[in-house]
Amino acid sequence: MSNHKNKLIKDKEITQIEDRISNCPSLLEGNRQFLREDYVSLLKKQGNRDPASYSHIQDLILFLFSDSLLICILKTEHPPFERVLKKKIIFSTCIALSKIKVDVITNSASIQNGIQLSTKKAQWIFKFTAFQDRVAFVHTIEAAIRSLVRAD
Repeated sequence: MSNHKNKLIKDKEITQIEDRISNCPSLLEGNRQFLREDYVSLLKKQGNRDPASYSHIQDLILFLFSDSLLICILKTEHPPFERVLKKKIIFSTCIALSKIKVDVITNSASIQNGIQLSTKKAQWIFKFTAFQDRVAFVHTIEAAIRSLVRAD
């Protein structure tokens, strides 16, 4: 397949993601590639106790690209008299991968499959539904960060 055709396919994939997200900025930039999508829970650490306890804040979707992470809020509605849940994805923030530090949180009674992402200005604690999802996400984001470092 030609490079031009590959770029068109990747751009179409990114445009389809944009179309799913309310208030989404333009995602077509440079050589950006979509890597993966994950449904996670945003957690908040409760106090300074050890072992830590966590409370659920909201459901999110993470869209991982080759150069950035898009964090979106997932709103679900169950309209009366309808069988299907309506999902709405709302843009929250976009973070350059070059600014992200990834830490895996050790499984405990209060959190399973958690990671902490941090920048100089903010931090997020995410809980993945399954162990395999956490492993795949961490592997993919770390590989993307390494490739960015090599490109510089």
